[in-house]
Amino acid sequence: MINKKRTFFTLFIFIILIVGVLLSVNYQKKIQKKIVNLSLFSTDTLNYQFFLPQNNNPNKKYPLIVFLHGVGNSGNDNVSQLRMIKPWILDTVFQQEYPTFLLAPQCKAAPFNWINNSSPITKNYEPLLEIEEIIENLSKNHNIDLNKIYLIGYSMGAAGVWELLSRSPNKYAAAIVFSGWSPVENVQKLKQIPIRIYHSRDDQVVSPTSDRNMFKALSKLKAPVLYFEYSGIGHNTWKQVISDKELPKWLFSKILK
Repeated sequence: MINKKRTFFTLFIFIILIVGVLLSVNYQKKIQKKIVNLSLFSTDTLNYQFFLPQNNNPNKKYPLIVFLHGVGNSGNDNVSQLRMIKPWILDTVFQQEYPTFLLAPQCKAAPFNWINNSSPITKNYEPLLEIEEIIENLSKNHNIDLNKIYLIGYSMGAAGVWELLSRSPNKYAAAIVFSGWSPVENVQKLKQIPIRIYHSRDDQVVSPTSDRNMFKALSKLKAPVLYFEYSGIGHNTWKQVISDKELPKWLFSKILK
C-alpha cells in the first residue's frame, strides 16, 4: 500500500512538472507571437531578451531601456522577466508614442542575485558586468542613441540599477527605481543623474528607509532626484509606476550630458 502511495505521489509530481513546462512554453509562444520584434538570447551565464522599436528605421537613433526584474522573476526560462513590463513598455500604444529598444536580462534563481554574489556558490556570477558588455555589443550593432540609455529596476532589480549607476555614472541618461535599496556611500557618484524613486511606506519586503536616505542624501547635493512614497500597496509599487502617465515623458526627455 505504501509503495502504491509513493508511486502515485511521484507520478503526481511528474505531471505537475510537465504541466508547468508546457505552460511556460505556451506563455513564451504567446509573447513571441504578439511581440514580433522580440528576440531571445543567452550567454553562458545570462539569458536576456532584446526588443526592437516598432517600425525600426535603421537611419534613426532610438533610446534603449534596460529593465532589471525582482527576485520573483528570477530563473532560466527567459520569459518571466517580461511579466511586469509586457503591459507597459512592450505595449503597442506605448511603443507607438515612445519607440525604444528594450534589454531585459534574467537573473538566475536564488541564491544568485544581481549584486553581492560573494558566496562559494555564486562568487563567479557577474550579471551586471555581462549586462554592461551586452549593452556595448548591442550599441555597436544597432541604431541605439548612446545619449539615451535608461535604467529601470524593481526591488532586487532596483538594487542592481543603483549599482550600475555607481559603476558607470557617465553612461546612463536617467533611472527609475522602485521598492529597492542602495547604500548612501555611492551618493557622490550619482549626483548628476536624473532619478525617480518609488516606494510604499508599508512595504514589508523592502523597507523604504534606504530609499528615503538616498533621496535625502541626493537632495542635499541638489541632484535631480524625485521621490514618491505611497500607502497601502506594500511591495507592489510597480502597479503605480506603470500607471504614471507622466513618467514616460519625463524619462525620454532626459539626455546624457
